[in-house]
Amino acid sequence: MLAIRLPAEIEQRLQELAQASGRTRSELAREAIVRFLDQQQDASGKIRPPHAVRKAQNLPVRLGTLMDHYQQTHQESDPE
Repeated sequence: MLAIRLPAEIEQRLQELAQASGRTRSELAREAIVRFLDQQQDASGKIRPPHAVRKAQNLPVRLGTLMDHYQQTHQESDPE
């Protein structure tokens, strides 16, 4: 189990995304962490050196940016 403290602004954004997407905050945080770990490790599980990580991901992605992207892509595909 992992417990993290988030600034109020990020926690509010996470809560809003969870409500809008019908997913839990834990699911969203877990997905973001898995994506981060995937960026940090190569296919064999070895940690990439920092320059390789930057090259692999082009630019750093903040959690808020990832959440915004998720919300936008899922709203666009929502038939409402």
